[in-house]
This record gives sequence, C-alpha cells and structure tokens, in this order.
Amino acid sequence: MLCAAGCDDPKIETGKTSTPQLPEIELPFETKGNPLPFEPHLASIRKGRKYLDDNKITNYTALFGKQENLGGMTGLKKPEQMKVRFREKPFSIAMAWTVNAGLADRMLYVAGRWKDRQGRDLMLVRPKGAVAQFLAGKSLLRRPDGPDAMKSALRPCTKFGLRNTIADLERVYKAATAKKECHEFFLGQAVHGNDKTPCYVIARLLPNKRPEYPAKTTYIFLDSKTFLPLRIIGYDWNDKLQCDYQYLSIKFNAGLTDAHFIPAACKIEPPKVDKK
Repeated sequence: MLCAAGCDDPKIETGKTSTPQLPEIELPFETKGNPLPFEPHLASIRKGRKYLDDNKITNYTALFGKQENLGGMTGLKKPEQMKVRFREKPFSIAMAWTVNAGLADRMLYVAGRWKDRQGRDLMLVRPKGAVAQFLAGKSLLRRPDGPDAMKSALRPCTKFGLRNTIADLERVYKAATAKKECHEFFLGQAVHGNDKTPCYVIARLLPNKRPEYPAKTTYIFLDSKTFLPLRIIGYDWNDKLQCDYQYLSIKFNAGLTDAHFIPAACKIEPPKVDKK
C-alpha cells in the first residue's frame, strides 16, 4: 500500500506557511474506516498508561515480533519473533526466540540479580546452537547494553515493556513539539495480529534529523479499546525501514512469580560464575 496521507496537516511556524506531507512509502498494512477523533497524539497515547494503571497490570505474557535495521554491514535483519514473560517489579523479562534468533535464542534478565565487577546489571543468555554452546558455554552473563548485545539489537532488553514504550513515545513527542517539529496525522483503522485486534493508526513526521529522534516517520497502532501501542513502525530519513515492533497475543496479569524468572524455568543453564 502506498501512503501519502495528510489529513488535518499542521502548519510549520516559520517565515512561510507550508503543509508537511507523509512520504510515499509502501507500508505493510492498510487502513480504512474513520480515523481516531482528533486530539493531540500524546493525549491518546497516555490513555494506554491509564489503562495499565486502572487495571493494575503488573505482568504479562506475549509474543513479540521485531525487525530492525542495524546499519553498517548488518543492515536490515530478518523478522524475529519470541515468546516473552514480563514483570514490572522487580523488572524481569524472559525471552525465547521462535523465529530467526540471533546470537542467542534465550535470555533472562532480572534487575539486580547478576552484576559485573563494576556493579552493572547483567542478563543471562543461551548461545544459539550446539556449536556455539560448546565453544562459548551453555549460558553467558552479558550486559544488556553491552557491545555483544547491541550487535544484534537497536535497544537493550531493559527498554522492553508497554510502559517503557509509552514513555519513549512521550519523550520524543515532547522534544519535537517543543521545537515545533512534530507533525501529526490520523490515518484510519487497521487490524493487528492473528486475533485481528481493531486499532487506530496514527503517524508522526519529524522532518529534521536529530540525535534524539529515533525515526523520521513513525506509524503507531493504538488498540481501539485500551489505547495501548501494539505496533510501532519507523522509517529513517531516507524513507527506509528502521524498525517494526509488535506486541501480539498479550495475556495481562498472567500470575507470573519469581518461579517464572529463574534459569531452570527459562531452560537456561545457571551461570557458572556469579560475577560480582
């Protein structure tokens, strides 16, 4: 689908009046029906946080899909999918890749559980494949934002979660709005995932490239009932795919406890040395 939508385009406050337009990009979705009733994007996104608060959602399971462009020699990676367990306090996440695992096919992180000699938090990972496990060990402790982890991801696992997603969206919207560079679009409705969750699709355009902006054009799928951001697709300033993140088949308040975030429950060997 080629999209050049631009309804209710805001004006850029410069010496001249101009109407920004979304770039013509072949998108992996189609929209139809009535768009989200007009209100600032941030107001709609914050409704998602209110849903989490009002329903006291503290843990969930999900399928998570992602595709990222790491640039350089790596470029655009193949789409990945993983099973996820997530708990807010203590911040805990377990991932098991089901499609296109990178250097590791399982990961476990619990804030404060494993630390290196400098006191930095570590995650436990299982190298992918028997050969890698034979050479490197059946499990390894690595920093979530360390060089090994960031070879295969744009974001560390510590940024995972719907609250973090909402917070990151909020940060960028605030920064771009303060510079009068945030242009908001309302594209209509789309269905998301195998369960065909109805979503409103909004788009954000940031024409000027800045270090604090993750993408030039961002498409956000907001669940029409919960307003949670279930899918985020970003394109860079060359209109190339930068990232595509999808929360799928979420089960809220799934009863996750400490027992779900130990190595045995995640099918990972415990670390041989607890690096402190």
